[in-house]
Order: sequence, then structure tokens, then C-alpha cells
Amino acid sequence: TPRLHGSIALIGGRLDDLTFADYREAIAADSKEIVLFSPAGAQGAYFAQVGWVDAGGSGGLPDAQTLWTADGDTLTPDTPVTLRWTNPAGVVFTRTFAVDRDFMFTITDGVDNRSQAAVAVSPYALVSRYGTPATSGFYILHEGPLGVFDGRLEELKYTDLDKSGSVQKKTVGGWAGITDKYWLAAIIPDVTAAVSARFLHERPLEQDRYQVDFVGSPLTVAAGASGAARTRVFAGAKEVRLLDRYMEEFKIDRFDRAIDFGWFYFLPTPLFLFLIFIKETVGNLGIA
Repeated sequence: TPRLHGSIALIGGRLDDLTFADYREAIAADSKEIVLFSPAGAQGAYFAQVGWVDAGGSGGLPDAQTLWTADGDTLTPDTPVTLRWTNPAGVVFTRTFAVDRDFMFTITDGVDNRSQAAVAVSPYALVSRYGTPATSGFYILHEGPLGVFDGRLEELKYTDLDKSGSVQKKTVGGWAGITDKYWLAAIIPDVTAAVSARFLHERPLEQDRYQVDFVGSPLTVAAGASGAARTRVFAGAKEVRLLDRYMEEFKIDRFDRAIDFGWFYFLPTPLFLFLIFIKETVGNLGIA
């Protein structure tokens, strides 16, 4: 896309390779693009995944090892890509990735039940991160897991999650993710969906793993019927006006709070927007 480069892993159907086309590691135009997502097994693995969990002993669901088939080679803002996999019972699973010209993915998981029995599933989504990232340590800046649950912003430090291991939440709509100083990876359920969300810390193979995830309500798909679930994944820079636009366009509750303006956000936020206005008017951030 104009702002993202990367790929989708056909094994698992994951979004696990993502760099920023217009943010780089240094000022030089030929410096490396900032890396957000990396595949499992890579140094600093970080990825987003959606799918189904069994809600009634159905079995035969796609998982992290499933090899999908894609209907195209390139995902762009104008060309969605659909992955397809059929289980031994004849249930056809599809996963359609669409992306806009900024940082928002819309992923639709479909179930076309061509078997002889009903299938009971629940949609899930997760963001998983291996290793504990370096943080700025600035006391007014949150870096780590966060989310909005039933209208309330929750922020957890990595150290807090190390101690608790797991934090459970229930919400209708909202969102959850992991934030760095400048970047955010977030999963966003349908605004009307009731979901069970979780912050998680584990140490598989003696390596820290942090995860935010949610599971939605069960969906029963009768034989000969079909069903679907939609999840949005934000993977990008925390640009104030872009987050505001997504909040309005997709009705994402308090998505602007992904930027930590503190308890008195209503004071620094307009000042910040005014600084941006001056900078864009005169072309000089130092003057602003």
C-alpha cells in the first residue's frame, strides 16, 4: 500500500510481516523501513491472527499450521485477497483481507458449511509479541498492553503482566492492543459484539510472550448454511488525526486514547493539534 509493505503467511493465515513505507530508522531516505510485525520464530516475533475456536465439539477448524490457498498474489487498497481452506468434512473456510491506504486492515472470516452436520464456532483475534521490548521509561508515557472495555481505558505495564500472568475483561465493542511510543497494533471486534478479552504473559521456551486477545459469542452454522465474522486490525503509527478519523468512521470507542495524553487529555490534545497546524502552515516544526 502507499504506507505499508509486507506479506501474509499462508501457513496460519497470519499478518506477520509488516514494515512502514514512510517511517524509517534514520533521516536518510535510503535507511531501513521501521519493522512492526515479524513472523513467529524470528527475533522479536510480533504478529496478528484471527480465526475460529471450537464452540461445540465440531473439530476440523483451521489453526496456526493450516496451509491456506490465496486467490491472488498481491493485497492492495483496491484488491482484497481471500484465503481458502476446506476441512475433511467439506466445511469451507475463507479469510478475506482488505486494507485501506493507511493502517487499517479489515479481515472477514467465513464458514460455508457443506457438511452434513451443524458447526459451532466462536471468532477470535489476537496480537502476540515475543520478547520484552525496550521502553522509554518516561513516566507519563504508556508503552505496553492497553485497551478500551465498556468505555473504560485500561493500561498495563509489561512488569505488571509479568506478575499477574493474565487479566480478563468482558466488553461490548471496544478494542485491545499493544502500543509502543509511536506505533500501535490493535484488534477491534464489531462494535456491537460481546467479547471476552484477555491480557496474557507466558514464557514458552524461556522467552517472554505477551498477548492480547478476544473471543466472541458462539455462532452455529447449520448444514448447508454459512456464517461470517469481521475483525479490524490496526497496525501503524499513532497519528492523532488518523486515529480520530478511524474512531468516527468505524465507531471505535475511545480509539484516540491510544495516544497517552494523560488524565487531562482535553488540555494537551487541542494544543498538540495547534502545533501541527503551525508546522503544516509554515513548514517548520522548530517554529511551531
